[in-house]
Amino acid sequence: MYRILVADAIKPEGLGPLSEASNIHLIQKTVEEAANELDRIDAILVRSATKVSEELMNRMPQLKIIARAGVGVDNIDIPAATKRGIVVVNAPDGNTISTAEHTFAMMASLMRHIPQAYASLKNGEWKRSSYTGTELRGKTLGIVGFGRIGGEIAKRAKVFGMDVIVYDPYLTVDRAKKMSVTALPLDELLPKADIITVHTPLTNDTRGLINKEKLLTCKKGVYVLNCARGGILDEDDLYEMLVEGQVAGAALDVFVEEPPLGHKLLELDSVIATPHLGASTKEAQLNVAVQVAQEVLTYFEGNPVSSSINLPAISKEVFEKVQPFYQLVQQMGSIASQCMNEGIQEISVTYAGESLDFDTAILTKSLISGFFRSRVDASVNEVNALLIAKEHGITVGEKISTDSLG
Repeated sequence: MYRILVADAIKPEGLGPLSEASNIHLIQKTVEEAANELDRIDAILVRSATKVSEELMNRMPQLKIIARAGVGVDNIDIPAATKRGIVVVNAPDGNTISTAEHTFAMMASLMRHIPQAYASLKNGEWKRSSYTGTELRGKTLGIVGFGRIGGEIAKRAKVFGMDVIVYDPYLTVDRAKKMSVTALPLDELLPKADIITVHTPLTNDTRGLINKEKLLTCKKGVYVLNCARGGILDEDDLYEMLVEGQVAGAALDVFVEEPPLGHKLLELDSVIATPHLGASTKEAQLNVAVQVAQEVLTYFEGNPVSSSINLPAISKEVFEKVQPFYQLVQQMGSIASQCMNEGIQEISVTYAGESLDFDTAILTKSLISGFFRSRVDASVNEVNALLIAKEHGITVGEKISTDSLG
């Protein structure tokens, strides 16, 4: 029986795949309420409220998988989980439509001054000329980050008669052609766009990606939106550019610190904002919950998960084909470990024949996990195998041979 802690509010229908399983015991409590049970928990499901820190993981020695019912994993210490061999999964596409629709609604509201006009009307005013807007048709939309959400926004923009240019370092030529968008380097996109919306994850590379220097290269009077992650837009620089008129308006659903009470950006009439509502639809909340619940069940059934943050994702069909090799190399790693009593500096794996039909990374990690399981006083699996090898000063390499070894 696997004990799963549902630490944040998730409706029963979202937990369907787990509640219907005979080998699952669900515990719907906060971390504080479950303090006396944490040492017996096998999995934890969270939204954004619960912080799954290294300290919390230390209190959960049996924890095997962390599931985030949403896209972002900012509230989960990924390196700490990886070090412990804990799988982290999320729901990367459960709120795609919700966020895309919210972004487009924010865009239309920004260009037509809808929130400001409504507030004025509620105050007993009738200032039609003060809220003359701008049409979306014929405008150039610059999408920074062209994943699932960016793609859905592009579809809607095309219907509205907009020209779409995109920046994404991982965008293939084929996908850009299929989506009828023009792919450009960021420095070429910014001066061409009338409206810029960002849809990248928040990483060290994307933090402050759109700053004063970048905004000064844009058209005077550009509009910007951030319904992705707080911090992609430099908030101080954005404020300065709005005050100076370089940026005509901004629509924000996310902030670096939330809630952003008293934030200076909220004092500007040229800014509209919502309290992180991108994924807040009934459909999206259900979708992300069902998706991660199914992932947890899949994991405990011994099958590969498809949306892991720290484990290679492979399909069930591929997993079934690679399974014999997967088990074989793990045993090979264990046998090799028992035969080597001296210290080693390198482990090199050579692949040939049928094994080349698969992504060999999962096989190498399986071999390394087998090698270390009897050597270290810690849980070792495919999640943390390479990290443990690195900590022990062992270099791991792969070689491909076109010659048959049989």
